[in-house]
Amino acid sequence: TNHNLISFCNQIQSVTIPESVTSIGKSAFEDCSNLDSLIINGVATSMIGAYAFASCTSLTSLSLVGSFQTIGDSAFVNCGMTSLTIDATITSIEKYAFSSRFLTSLSLTGNVQKIGDYAFSSCSSLNTVTFPKSPTSIGSHAFDACTSLNPIEIPGTVTEIGDCAFYNCDGLTSVKIDEGVQSTGANMFKDCDHLATVELPESLTTIADGSFASCSKLDHVNIPARVTCIGDGAFSNCTSLSEITLRDGVKTIGASAFFSCQALTSITLPGSVTDIGEDAFWYCSQLKSITIPENVTAIKPDTFYWCYNLKDITLPAGLTSF
Repeated sequence: TNHNLISFCNQIQSVTIPESVTSIGKSAFEDCSNLDSLIINGVATSMIGAYAFASCTSLTSLSLVGSFQTIGDSAFVNCGMTSLTIDATITSIEKYAFSSRFLTSLSLTGNVQKIGDYAFSSCSSLNTVTFPKSPTSIGSHAFDACTSLNPIEIPGTVTEIGDCAFYNCDGLTSVKIDEGVQSTGANMFKDCDHLATVELPESLTTIADGSFASCSKLDHVNIPARVTCIGDGAFSNCTSLSEITLRDGVKTIGASAFFSCQALTSITLPGSVTDIGEDAFWYCSQLKSITIPENVTAIKPDTFYWCYNLKDITLPAGLTSF
């Protein structure tokens, strides 16, 4: 279809896309405020264009079945649908495609490969997401500010997670990352204020920068055996974190990794650790003792700044600077 095909948008109530249609153009049905029924029969419909159904506020439910190469930027942004079922082969769901405060339930049961940047951001009523075992990519801010979302399970097929994928999901209390995922995303769960339980897979090798920063209810974490790097600020401002288990294999603890973990009273650093970043334990005010592993040669600036209850620190023989 051509752009802005429908000129009297507020009179349209029902749309059926026939099988012959191969694409739906940009803004084709944008602002059809009374559209409450949409059926897409097109097995040949490979693309739903940007803003194609944007602000169709009366469209309360949608089921996409078939094969789509792309659901374009903001294709259904600000629609009124409360439930969304995608049982389709989709190469990519693009930016802001379904961003809407009305959406409460999302079921992805088809072969969805890429969930784009901001695809479901600010879906503040979204409480349930079911992922298929197919996505390889979750984009930056994909579920940012989905403040009702709880719980979430990340499928093991995911190989790429963008920055802030679940940032500020305030209602999230439980997270499970399935076996197969090798790295969290940077700032992935940052500012998820009520996140208390995290289950990490044994396949994980990297906890990226800021992954769990400011998760103020998170009180314990078991780091899998294959993890070699705890990124910068990974657990910073986790003020309730009182227990964290690091396995032998961790080599790098990033700058500010445990900044202001005020409930942490002790931590055992495995012998595999070779580098501890600046400010790593800044303001761990309840930390009482720590042993620096033998392979660490330098204590960097402000590593233990404001650790005013730290009474016992054991330094390695090979330490050259602090």
